[in-house]
Amino acid sequence: MVLAKVSLCLRSAVQRHCRSTYRIEDELAEFFDDVEIRAFRAMQEETGLIISGSFALRFVSRQRFDPDSDLDLYVEDVHAMQALQWLASIGYVTQRGFQNNVYSSAWPRPAMSTRTRTSNLRAAFTMYREGKKVQVMVTWQSTVGVVLQFHSTCVMNIITSNKAYCLYPRATLVDKRSLVVRRPDFLEQRSADAIHKYHQRGYSMEYIVENERDISSPRSAYCVGPRSVGDSKCWVLDIQGSETSPTSLGSDQVYVEGNAWRLVKSASRPGRLRHSFHSLHRYDLKFSYILDQWSHQHQQVSYRLRHLCYSGERWVFGFLLYSLMTY
Repeated sequence: MVLAKVSLCLRSAVQRHCRSTYRIEDELAEFFDDVEIRAFRAMQEETGLIISGSFALRFVSRQRFDPDSDLDLYVEDVHAMQALQWLASIGYVTQRGFQNNVYSSAWPRPAMSTRTRTSNLRAAFTMYREGKKVQVMVTWQSTVGVVLQFHSTCVMNIITSNKAYCLYPRATLVDKRSLVVRRPDFLEQRSADAIHKYHQRGYSMEYIVENERDISSPRSAYCVGPRSVGDSKCWVLDIQGSETSPTSLGSDQVYVEGNAWRLVKSASRPGRLRHSFHSLHRYDLKFSYILDQWSHQHQQVSYRLRHLCYSGERWVFGFLLYSLMTY
């Protein structure tokens, strides 16, 4: 990350190294064959499904944890059936039926909503094939919002069909530190075992930020203020592969990078930090989003959203822009 900023020559060398080292096909080969990998990544782009959890951390950090790790997938409820049916079509099975547990016309997407939920998860499915386990987490709203509700920053990594994002790279990859983000007490209690697990894996789990330099500088590990996926504080890896045009911009990349939040100091717990965002979902948008209502990200996000509307009418974007700027 640091060498790539020194010169164009070193940047090219780093990019070549990353392309040869960070091959998502090699990691996915544990769960799919070559043909299935191509189909899976196409399905990712179509549905906005992301990979996160320990698999994504393993990929960006090049660490090996448990020999039999899971593949953790996150998808919005309106696109969940397509993802679940694709997995079933290649032989993954679940003991739990999913026909009545995901999005249907009985729960239509509202015309406009910015509600904040305590939990963004709607359902979870575990699917097996030949001893391999895939977990599909179905979300009410933005999948990025779920990632930001994880117990700590070391697992806040996202893999789309053509990009991998480490949201807190300095802490996660350089310092091997992980900030335990302030959440409701009952969620923190449920995360005790997970926090202990990552402590055992070598991460320094930090509840309180005692050094002001850790939050005050743009280069610090946990700089407070506005953030968005793919911003200058993220580490972004191009994982398109040789079969994808290097100039292509997948809809899932546009979707993921349209999510913004803010890292703020907790008012109720001095020394703690938390994520602040509001959820936006509309019937005429293909995906839901999270927005930082206090920053100027609204304008940037609105520009990206207009490419993803189901409807092409100009009034859709106009109304959306008006809603965001006056919220």
